[in-house]
Amino acid sequence: MLRPYGSLLLLADPPLRAKHNRERFLELVAAGGEFRVEEFDERHVRVWNQGRATWEVPRVVFMALRRGAPGDTIGVKL
Repeated sequence: MLRPYGSLLLLADPPLRAKHNRERFLELVAAGGEFRVEEFDERHVRVWNQGRATWEVPRVVFMALRRGAPGDTIGVKL
């Protein structure tokens, strides 16, 4: 579903839900060598809970993974 090179995959996940699954996913991503994690941040996000008719502010982990081209390096390209 992603282009072979230069694709950006954005993921959002609650930090306390199945943390071991996220860690395993990132291990598999790193082992595959196709993607690298460019950003990893945890924030509070305001969401509407329809069932409770109230706003909630859960924490969410955001990850940006990029699929690189062969020979790509991390850092400034001159």
